[in-house]
Amino acid sequence: MYLIYKFTSPSGKSYIGQTNNLIKRQQAHININSKCSAIRNAIQKYGWENFTVEILVENISLDEANILEENLIKEHNTLYPNGYNLRTGGLNQLFSDYTKQKLSEAHTGKILSEEHKQKISIAGRGKKRSDITKSNISRAKTGVKHTKETRMNMSKSHQNISDETRQKMSKVRLGKKQTLETRQKRSDALKGKARSDDTKLKIANSKKGTKLVIDPLTGKRTYVKKETIG
Repeated sequence: MYLIYKFTSPSGKSYIGQTNNLIKRQQAHININSKCSAIRNAIQKYGWENFTVEILVENISLDEANILEENLIKEHNTLYPNGYNLRTGGLNQLFSDYTKQKLSEAHTGKILSEEHKQKISIAGRGKKRSDITKSNISRAKTGVKHTKETRMNMSKSHQNISDETRQKMSKVRLGKKQTLETRQKRSDALKGKARSDDTKLKIANSKKGTKLVIDPLTGKRTYVKKETIG
């Protein structure tokens, strides 16, 4: 079984990851040769003993861990430079915009020899890419715009999450206050969205005899039957 962990340094920045062996993963991050350079450098700077370790979700499958890792990295805003995650997590593992910019700057003006280019060409011949790799390349080139098929696949993957895991996700989010920016983005995303007459009628019927209640912590808007409000 897998778990989602969170390491936080004295600076307040965090790293979120998944593992089926937390002790081994901690040792890997502490290792000076760790490829996760941002969290590795932070550990070298502050000392591992000064980090806090949290287990956000545990006892989940690998598929659930992949979905949750990506979602929690977004929710906790741990992509570099706001946090220590250099990639988006989950199956996608795309570089953050900041990381891509740094990689681009590092390669700017770098001239490859004809021999080097030939080796790259030969290495790529006949190499079959997985559907996930193709999807990642496509998203990276199109400003991360999902095709209808990709959206369906994402929807199916979320349907595979067990009720127990959904409850764990809900508990992780409890008490997490949404920023004004997040709420504004959600509002903007819904503006101009056309609803069918059938949908409008269902919404109107669902609101009859109800009162709008806004959660002060999350900003969530809920319609509650008036007789239940006391």
